[in-house]
Amino acid sequence: MPSFLGSLFAKAAVIALEALVAHLVQVLIQAAVRQLALKCGPAAA
Repeated sequence: MPSFLGSLFAKAAVIALEALVAHLVQVLIQAAVRQLALKCGPAAA
């Protein structure tokens, strides 16, 4: 039983890590888009 719980915890940790990475990537993309919009002016946005 403990091994089952361990694998379940490992899967949960991997899923949480993937969600965190996806969130960070999204934040970085949004920041890059904002920087481009600021550089190019409101017309490009």
